[in-house]
Amino acid sequence: MKNVFNSYVTKLHNALNELLDKNPVKPNKLPGDVPGKGIYLFSEGNKHLYVGRTNNLRRRIQNHYRPSSGHNQATFTFKIAREKTQFKKATYKTNG
Repeated sequence: MKNVFNSYVTKLHNALNELLDKNPVKPNKLPGDVPGKGIYLFSEGNKHLYVGRTNNLRRRIQNHYRPSSGHNQATFTFKIAREKTQFKKATYKTNG
């Protein structure tokens, strides 16, 4: 079991380095060759803010930035809003 776990850790480490080596892009300027599924990382400078995975990378990133997206589609946006408003605990009521 230890060898299997170590192989997963090594693969994850390599995948993280590969992700960090990518050139950053803006959500509204995604290149045409975006893969269908994958892992995405939101960063501000060298500060990594959010990582996610999806089966439809283009649609998922757009959902994060669409004003009409709900809490289950724009989790990063809702996380930032909760931090800015000091409402750390998630609530899904229409008021508050």
